[in-house]
Amino acid sequence: MSISIEILNDSQAEAYEALLLSDETNLLYASYKFQVFLKRILSDSQPFYLTAWQDGQLVGALPTFVRYNVKHGNVLNSLPFYGSNGGIIISPTVPDKTAVKHALLDAFHELARVHKVVVSTLITNPLDRERAFYEAQLPYQWRDERIGQITHLPE
Repeated sequence: MSISIEILNDSQAEAYEALLLSDETNLLYASYKFQVFLKRILSDSQPFYLTAWQDGQLVGALPTFVRYNVKHGNVLNSLPFYGSNGGIIISPTVPDKTAVKHALLDAFHELARVHKVVVSTLITNPLDRERAFYEAQLPYQWRDERIGQITHLPE
């Protein structure tokens, strides 16, 4: 089964939101509505929500924005702003999650190359259980770790 990577478009928003709802650890920052909000207020940036498809099903995503800056160079973020966590989103039903993650990271690096990015940041979801994957797969020059305040609400 091959994995194809596409940039999320408006017609795929419903499938994307269903992917987010398939795992209770996803945060509102990854939502399609948050992307629409960011597009409206960030005139110098463009969203590139990378989506992974397998057999016609959306199986993973990596929300990103590119900020364009002629003077200093372009920046690729998943996601912009302090505290808006990005990171890889995977359907819990996917048998080979690692292959999907690798395909999305490869697309992240290709996006950086195509847009002549001088720096990229991948801010993971604090509830992500797979932090070791990022550590092993991403060649980074600087790593920052912060403690977030999370309140678990009753159902």
